[in-house]
Amino acid sequence: VFLDRLPSCMDGYRLLLIADVHAGPLVGRAEIARLVEQANQIQADAVLLGGDFVDGATARIGTIVAPFQNLTAPGGVFYILGNHEYLHGGVGSEWLARFAQLGATTLLNEHRALGRSASCAGVDLLGVDDLSKNASVAAAMLGRDQDRAAVLLAHQPSVSRQAVPLNVDLQISGHTHGGQIWPLHALLYLTNTYFAGLSREGNTWIYVSNGAFGWGPRMRMGSRNEIDVIVLRAARAADAPALGPAPSVVWAWASYPFIALTVLVGTLVFARSHLRRRDSPAPPGPEPEPEDAHLDEILS
Repeated sequence: VFLDRLPSCMDGYRLLLIADVHAGPLVGRAEIARLVEQANQIQADAVLLGGDFVDGATARIGTIVAPFQNLTAPGGVFYILGNHEYLHGGVGSEWLARFAQLGATTLLNEHRALGRSASCAGVDLLGVDDLSKNASVAAAMLGRDQDRAAVLLAHQPSVSRQAVPLNVDLQISGHTHGGQIWPLHALLYLTNTYFAGLSREGNTWIYVSNGAFGWGPRMRMGSRNEIDVIVLRAARAADAPALGPAPSVVWAWASYPFIALTVLVGTLVFARSHLRRRDSPAPPGPEPEPEDAHLDEILS
């Protein structure tokens, strides 16, 4: 990702993003251990844990995430909350404390410096609370040098509504799972400002990951499990090569004609069935009794 304000000494700095693990009943300790092993093999400069790491309370599944203590990176491991840290009995503050125990630097509407050395630390990493709670990019930017590059870790892409006016250089998010199972892409595409892959608005890049595992059934269609290596480049953003849409975005676009066709066929089937019922002859009623029968009843 080309960043105008990135110092030349930080050119090529590699961030590893892991988001949407959803540890719990369907993603256990063994899967997380394999994920950590894969992440360490990448040897990124810093590791970003982008929220929705758990589905449950710390008392119930706190031990499942223990392998994350083995994550290593020279620039550190950073963790933010997603909406699922607040669901299924989860308490955000307890999960912040748990990941701090595992060696991660937790960010709750605050920032930390990223750099290769004391003389080369021209980037600030901002981390915010989940958008469903108290996400504040402005609070995370307090006290920082506004001339430095700003990279924002925010679980939900729609935090871009705060980030873009504040000229954040790069926002990194998850949350959407890239739709996970087609054609759910249509709903998630409409309900988030950005859906998948790399986009640009104003002076801000926005990158949205499909997530490491997704939520619910361990299946995908029109998306894939992923952890993401983001390479920062000290170059003019205007010189960045043009990018096509991410595959999940293409699947999202394809879902709309599919849904429209499904609704059309369903409407036609219903209408045809209704017309058949209306045009079919009424069932024969009881034979009318002769008038003489009524007369006999009266005389009797």
